[in-house]
Amino acid sequence: MSHPLCAETLVMFVDHTSCGHDLVSVSGTTEPSHVIDVAETMAMCAAVGTDIRGLIMATVRPGVAHGDGVAHGDGDGDGDGDGDGDGDG
Repeated sequence: MSHPLCAETLVMFVDHTSCGHDLVSVSGTTEPSHVIDVAETMAMCAAVGTDIRGLIMATVRPGVAHGDGVAHGDGDGDGDGDGDGDGDG
């Protein structure tokens, strides 16, 4: 993931032995549909005559809140984004 955080999706291609190969970073994935588009595109790329058997994906959209008010990347549920659980950011 980029630092500072930006809207981004990472995709790692995985072979039949579960080993990761090429890592692709796609910036600008600001909408949920963008992540689906990336997944579909990478799956099509992997399907063309390769030994790739799967994808591992990670995505971040900083500043976008879930319906429950928890910010992406917060992890502790207090919504302040720092992950320590104290709610003070």
